[in-house]
Amino acid sequence: MKISLSLSKKPKLKKPIMICAWPGMGEVAFKLAVYLKDKLNMEEFASLEAPELFPPAGIWIENSTIQLPKDGRGKFYFYKNKPLLNLPGLKSGDSSRAEKTQCHSSHGLKPGDFPALSAGRPACRQAGAEGLNDLILFISDAQPIIEHASEYVQKILALAGEFRVKRIFTFAAMPQPIDHTANPEVWVASTQKK
Repeated sequence: MKISLSLSKKPKLKKPIMICAWPGMGEVAFKLAVYLKDKLNMEEFASLEAPELFPPAGIWIENSTIQLPKDGRGKFYFYKNKPLLNLPGLKSGDSSRAEKTQCHSSHGLKPGDFPALSAGRPACRQAGAEGLNDLILFISDAQPIIEHASEYVQKILALAGEFRVKRIFTFAAMPQPIDHTANPEVWVASTQKK
């Protein structure tokens, strides 16, 4: 099974956090990841190819011509976080005054783009003004066949290790027997209790 990881550049990143997404039910994770990539103008720096892990499961129609689907390919993007703007009276490590007005705008986001982040401290601000985390985003075109998914993930983790990533977030839809009038829920699983 050939899985090829290639870097087109090696950016210098500060305490990067990784977010990984695959298309799936409703394409929830995939669409959110593409939104982040586009909104933050993230730059591609690596790709992960494993054509044998993505057997054709349908057809692709382009310009009224039937074609085999494209091989599954994953791409890595990075975003270098921007520090807060210097505001009068803002001391080193004191981000409270600037946080709500500057954090989101420094990323090209409006406070309403992510209400959960607007209500509290955004993940990128948790460590204070000097502790900004850069981001690595992995987006795959498809989900690998389950028998070899572990090998595929090992390559993603190898890249994460190379960049000293301490946290990796993934997200997806989870099918539940739920009525459309019921409140939606968020389910979380972690590898550590903290």
